[in-house]
Amino acid sequence: MKQRWYGKLLLVLFGVMLLAAGEGLLRLVWTPSGTGADDLAWTRIDPFIVAGDVVETRREFLGALRLQRFPRHKETGTFRIFCIGGSTTFGYPYPAEAAWPSRLAEGLKKLYPRRKFEVINLGGTAYGSSRALGILRSLPDYAPDLVIVCVGDAEFVEDSYRTSIKNSRRGWRLLRSLRLAQLMRHLLPRPSSREIIDVVDNLGGVVFSPVIDGTVYSPDAETRREVVARFNKNLAQMTTFARQAGIRLMFCTLPANLADWPPAENGKQPNALLADARVAMRDGRPDEALNILSRLEPEMRDDARFCFDYGQVLRSFGRLDQARFYLRRAVDLDPVPVRATSRTNNEIRDLAKANGLPLADLEGELNRRSSLGLAGNRMILDYAHPTQRGHAAIAWTVWKTLAASFPEWPEADQRRILRWRKELDDLDEGAVEMDAHLAFTWGKIYLRQGALSRAAEMLQLALKKGYPGPYAAAELARVRYRQGREAEALELLRRVFGKYPDYHEADPFMALLLEHAGKNEQAVQWYRRALDNGPPRKDIYASLIDLLLRLKKFDEVLRVADEALRNFPADCDLASLRGRALEGAGQLQEAADLYQGLLSEAPGCQPARENLGLVQMRQGQWKQAEKTFVAALAGRNPWSTHYLNLGVVYYRGLGKRAEAVRQFGRYLCREPRGVHNVPAELRNEAVAEEKDCSHVR
Repeated sequence: MKQRWYGKLLLVLFGVMLLAAGEGLLRLVWTPSGTGADDLAWTRIDPFIVAGDVVETRREFLGALRLQRFPRHKETGTFRIFCIGGSTTFGYPYPAEAAWPSRLAEGLKKLYPRRKFEVINLGGTAYGSSRALGILRSLPDYAPDLVIVCVGDAEFVEDSYRTSIKNSRRGWRLLRSLRLAQLMRHLLPRPSSREIIDVVDNLGGVVFSPVIDGTVYSPDAETRREVVARFNKNLAQMTTFARQAGIRLMFCTLPANLADWPPAENGKQPNALLADARVAMRDGRPDEALNILSRLEPEMRDDARFCFDYGQVLRSFGRLDQARFYLRRAVDLDPVPVRATSRTNNEIRDLAKANGLPLADLEGELNRRSSLGLAGNRMILDYAHPTQRGHAAIAWTVWKTLAASFPEWPEADQRRILRWRKELDDLDEGAVEMDAHLAFTWGKIYLRQGALSRAAEMLQLALKKGYPGPYAAAELARVRYRQGREAEALELLRRVFGKYPDYHEADPFMALLLEHAGKNEQAVQWYRRALDNGPPRKDIYASLIDLLLRLKKFDEVLRVADEALRNFPADCDLASLRGRALEGAGQLQEAADLYQGLLSEAPGCQPARENLGLVQMRQGQWKQAEKTFVAALAGRNPWSTHYLNLGVVYYRGLGKRAEAVRQFGRYLCREPRGVHNVPAELRNEAVAEEKDCSHVR
């Protein structure tokens, strides 16, 4: 009996060894060319079901597409138009009748009363070019006369769907990362391009969610290149397929809120001078803000939030050409890209021109209708979703392009045209009833603008009107938090997670609230839950490590930091936090060695310089600390605390009182409210020194 047991164990071990050997060999000799992220692009997606002579949207798609019905057999003389694209075409957050395809259908009926038109809205929330291509492949079955393609604003949102699937669980991520698993995906036969995908199993999750939380998705440069390359490939495949199928195509550029909607923060160490400029603008000191931002421009012109702030200041001075340049650049550099960019719109223009296809330049039209020459809040509700004026302008522009592209159509009566144009121009937000989705969107907009009472009012209305899922309640919790009502925010989130235990977008927020409530052990568990149930996020790792440092759990900090650095190799901030754990454990020299190693690889790593200087001060190495802080102040984006610590080095360590006062004064130029950090006996002199801040970076 014992021999048989050993024999089975040996067989299992032998199998494991074979798999391990195969994995090792594959890692040595083969690097996969891709991760299968294109899977959506070679699929045919049929969103319709046929019942008798009626075609209607499948039930499974109703979370993402509008309910559409039309006759299976097109009536003689009918011109059937399909509109495919993302949430701009869908009309989010408005009801179907307020979306531009519906406005276009109304206009065609009024302008050409003797002709019959059908305009079918296939815009999908979070749908980019991959799913639009899949839907296009199904349309020959439904006798289209024209397909209008409006894509380019949701390419990265659609890619975040791939990311959410790819990074769904830690164990699943590990399994997918194995070379053996990737080899099997390459070798196994793929479905043919005519296969209809299983809409329930393969397009679930974020695809059918009415809210896309872009804050969890910030693509790196390589991912951006891949997404743009996939976008271009999809556009080319659309034109090829349409030509082969005999379908006429029209492309659109897509508008974005270039003038008034700021990009996301990049998660890096905030620049104190940039914060000062924002305060100066808020307090009505634009000259001071312009002076600060002009000095920062050479080193921060690739930062999206800087470009937005600089553009707004230039706008206030009437320097509109420069303002437009930086505001457009802010959108193009947005670390959370949820809008059409200059690149995607230009790719569409080039493709339409190269293939002789009609182009409705929606971006250009909405920009022309805006006083700055860039679309803002009047045309775009939030970051990308048009207002009612925006939808009216889109419908008008699409019709103008149609009229120019189909010379065989009879010329519309000028009186009818003027009457319809006036109807469109008179549209505003009051033309649409406030339903749950619209109330939710307004709540998010007011929250972003800092109008917290209005945000709470709209989110409560969304909940009252039955907004689905946990999103409205979670956003209301954020409002309460910003209003200083943290206990109420925590209770709201507890109820959300009680009802939706598998909801994870607000896990880090829950951890933060628990941390502020002094429930640190629970906060650790929620940070851990966030990391275990989503893609790796540097900000969550940093928050967890910082909390563990305050709890003096240095061994656990080292474990978490090592895990974080496996996901973000050689990251300056995370590696510097690991060094703080070594300091906390009393391993000062090991920490100093880590910081010096970091700086040899990345001289601009300011957290490492700050920490190294502090370690050298603790070790009594005052001259070395002086060199460290002087080097830090000579680098990019110096910290205000570098001045403070250098002042301490001169005063406590090197006995240079006058030089210490000079550094403390420079610190107060950057942090005027930090006077209590300056040694009491030097404060008056430092405050006097602060009056000349022209030399402070």
